[in-house]
Amino acid sequence: MQIQKVLLFLCGVLVTINYGTCCQLSEFMCDTGYCVAMDKFCNGNDDCGDKSDEPPYCSPCNRTYHGEVGRTYELEVRRPREDRLPFLCYLNFTAAGGKYGDIIQLTFDTFTVGRFVSYTLDGCPDGYMSIRESQLPDTGGQWCGSAWGFTVYYSETRSINLTLTLSKLSEQGIGYNFDFKLSYKYLKKSDAHLRYGNSTFQTWRGQMITGSYCDRILDQCDRKLCRVQSPNFPGAYPRNVTCYYRIEQRTAPKSKRALIVVRQPNAHKIHIKDQVINYDRSQRTLRVWDQCNVIQDYLTVYDGSLATDPVLVRLCGGDAVPDIVSSGTNMLLEFHTSAFDNPFHPVPLSYLPGFELDVEILFVDNKSPSYAKNTSQCEFFIKPFNNTNWGLLDSPRHSLPPNTSCKYHFQGSSHQTVWLSFIKYHAASTDPNAYHLSNECNARLRIWDKVVSAKNKKPETVLLGEFCKEQELPRLCDHALLGNDTRHVRPCTAKESYTSSADELTVEIYLKQGSVLFPLQFLLQYEFVDQSAERHQGPGDAGPAACSRSFVAGSGYFGSPKNVFFYGRGGRLNLTCVFRFVPASPDDRVRVTVSRMHAAAAGPGYAACATETDARTDRSRCVYATGRAREGAQARVAVTHYPWPDIELPVGCACSALRGPFTFESYPGATVRVEFTVRNMNVTQDHRDFGFAGEYAFVKASQPERDACRDVRNRRRLRGPGGVIALDGGGKVAEPGVGGGTPSTAAAAAARCAGFPWLLEPATAGSSMLRTGGFVYLKLHGYEILPHRWRTNSFMCPTRNRVIVYTGPGDGPKTARIICPYDIEANYAPGSFEVFSSGWTEPLTGAQQLQPNSKTVAVEFLEREYGSYTVTWMEVSKMPRIMSSTNVYAMPSNVHPDCVYRCPELNACISSDFWCDGVLHCPMGFDEDPINCADRNAMNLTYVSVLGGTAVLLFTVTVLAAVVCLRCKASRSQRDADGRRRAPHKTPAAADPMSVERVHFDKRFLEPNGDGAGDVLGKRYPSSSDDLYLECKDSMC
Repeated sequence: MQIQKVLLFLCGVLVTINYGTCCQLSEFMCDTGYCVAMDKFCNGNDDCGDKSDEPPYCSPCNRTYHGEVGRTYELEVRRPREDRLPFLCYLNFTAAGGKYGDIIQLTFDTFTVGRFVSYTLDGCPDGYMSIRESQLPDTGGQWCGSAWGFTVYYSETRSINLTLTLSKLSEQGIGYNFDFKLSYKYLKKSDAHLRYGNSTFQTWRGQMITGSYCDRILDQCDRKLCRVQSPNFPGAYPRNVTCYYRIEQRTAPKSKRALIVVRQPNAHKIHIKDQVINYDRSQRTLRVWDQCNVIQDYLTVYDGSLATDPVLVRLCGGDAVPDIVSSGTNMLLEFHTSAFDNPFHPVPLSYLPGFELDVEILFVDNKSPSYAKNTSQCEFFIKPFNNTNWGLLDSPRHSLPPNTSCKYHFQGSSHQTVWLSFIKYHAASTDPNAYHLSNECNARLRIWDKVVSAKNKKPETVLLGEFCKEQELPRLCDHALLGNDTRHVRPCTAKESYTSSADELTVEIYLKQGSVLFPLQFLLQYEFVDQSAERHQGPGDAGPAACSRSFVAGSGYFGSPKNVFFYGRGGRLNLTCVFRFVPASPDDRVRVTVSRMHAAAAGPGYAACATETDARTDRSRCVYATGRAREGAQARVAVTHYPWPDIELPVGCACSALRGPFTFESYPGATVRVEFTVRNMNVTQDHRDFGFAGEYAFVKASQPERDACRDVRNRRRLRGPGGVIALDGGGKVAEPGVGGGTPSTAAAAAARCAGFPWLLEPATAGSSMLRTGGFVYLKLHGYEILPHRWRTNSFMCPTRNRVIVYTGPGDGPKTARIICPYDIEANYAPGSFEVFSSGWTEPLTGAQQLQPNSKTVAVEFLEREYGSYTVTWMEVSKMPRIMSSTNVYAMPSNVHPDCVYRCPELNACISSDFWCDGVLHCPMGFDEDPINCADRNAMNLTYVSVLGGTAVLLFTVTVLAAVVCLRCKASRSQRDADGRRRAPHKTPAAADPMSVERVHFDKRFLEPNGDGAGDVLGKRYPSSSDDLYLECKDSMC
């Protein structure tokens, strides 16, 4: 023994002076000078060869063990003898650093120490094992009982003390209560990747709180890779500890709020003992709340920095941990373990004991309803803000404690309704068997509508829907998720969304078990729909009249609707809104001003329509694009007026931004109509893309003005066979004076109505022209300026005055044709403009024929300078069709069979008043042809002669008929007497004179009309009025 001590001393000296070779710190020096591993001492084998490593009564206890990195050592403590009780064994394991490692790993190969009877009270009565980390407080936790499998312990410090205590051995034959064998090894900290990460991603476990065993503070986790780990992770955690992990985020970007998220998507990284030993892997799941009271190993998450803050969840067991999110900048996690346990790991090695949670910092808008500052009062009020009437609302971004109810009140203005669409909705599986919970509803959604009672006019709430189970879903508009910046999807329909009855809609969620294990996630789109100017509209509601309005008095503003349901984004392709301004009094004028107009471009760099000034009339005009641009969406504001209640004439049109306000003032008592039309909208467009704004006012006209305009209105509505309208561009119209009052007042009043149009109407109901289909024919010395020549200086006209002729079927505003008139004294321009009313060249539909004004023509004179012009008009009807084979008039029964007075060049019948009246009415002067006029005079004498001769003839025929009848009667009587005297016999019957006469009549009626000579016009129509009149006179005999 003395020699061994000397050798050890010399070895120590040599190591000190770094001279020579000696045993390592992890080795035992034999008496012979050989070195063996430290675990070879007292292992029952003669490893030194001289049994110096196996002295009598040796024990592995009460020794310090070192080891080298990369080697595994084994250690066994034999059962003590009963006379050595109570048995106490101290084992120290120290990692000396460097090649001797930084961390100690203990693997319990065989463990039976005493008996395990309870997790909480005196659970190890016969003996136990305890582990104490150096520089850390003693926890007092104990392991006992029997265990097998693979149980590993990783130290937190470089030195640990393992203590084995046995106070009682089991009686003979009843059981064996001590068997202890372990293996240990030393690890480098850089190799502990599961705990500390690697060189690329280093894990930040938090700052250890001095004096505590495992309390830590984690901060600034937006810049660090933070992890919350159980003590001694990834090995068995100690007994009888309570660890607090406080996570805090002190900084956040401007206008943002920080929320803390902990999660563990990898199920193998968490296993907190939750029950008695169970070998069934299928039962591995997370336990919650009271289910963790069996062993009392659990992890509690608080929504705040104190243990008095609301509890978000209490977990145990093992499975993936969903996101647990705080509602503020602090989160507290409490990990608690029971004082007693059996070191048995009942799951495969791939499942690590303890836990590790990932930490993330989430930033949300500071004023967002994505979080509740106080989860006990989870209530949000969403209102329109800064002209923003729509938005997206997500479910709370943070976790909610159990028995929490969150309400979202969508409150619009009094003229708004709420349109709500669920784009995404997910309620976690509510199978209570998975968590051994009750069958009650754990996550519930309710939607409430605010309805104003019809009885007491007080608001009431009506439940629109309640959804609890996973199979119960609200109305979903999930196809909206398919949309992006380049792909637009259709709007949500009425069956895919909710619309409030009034200005408020409420969404309520209730979470019985909180939202950690039973999350209710949704994404909805809301919009406050402006219903100020229209009746209540919902998605899919039809009817253009819904946005139309009428005004009868006063003044104010009007414009396009802002209701999204009228536009493409609300599901509509086209829109038509009509604004009618109907004076309640015939003394009122209507002044309408369109101040603003906007329309979205059809594409980059080009527009579907442009508002321009028509150089022909100086009025606004809509100029539509051609090609691809015309296929896009188009908007238009058209202004028309009614000089007469049944006559609508256009005033102006706008389809893009205005250069300035457009104002129109009507005549007293006249109605003004403004029509807003949008066509071919896409699903992204609404009132922000198309719209207009305007003002209106009903202005009282003066009495002289009212009288003057009323008289002009009556005098310029012309009926009859025709006439001549004289237009004087000298500042007044060639009409008799109208109005009352002083001459100056009457003249001023007449000047206000000087531009009133003329209305030319065909025959009234009592005229034969109506029965033959009366039309209006108009002629004006001048030429038409075609529509494509509306630009400035694109046409040549000797005067700035214009005549506008309006024609149309009467089912809308009439079509305007702009005429450049020639002065009546101009002899250098022979051209003239001629036009018929609607239906002359094209057939009218049944609805158009029912319009009383379908065949009217209106004339408006735009006076800009001096000049005199005349407009000639007359009523005409179509000439009846003549069958080519018989020349018989083949006309409908409602057409008069006479067309004596006609204009062949017009193929029209005219009134007899214009026949030979000394004025040329037919374009070629057929009505004043000398032959026609001479025939007319001769025809009058012929009529007198024929009538006289007919009277004499009738008298003579009557006398002769009487004489013949008397003689026939006498002859018949004589024949009857002779017949009785001689036998009767038959004689040939005479021909029936009536039948002969009928044949003669038919033959004459079917004779060809005329001798076949003449031109094409003569073949179709009689060459003279006499032929036309006498053609069928024999049929009247």
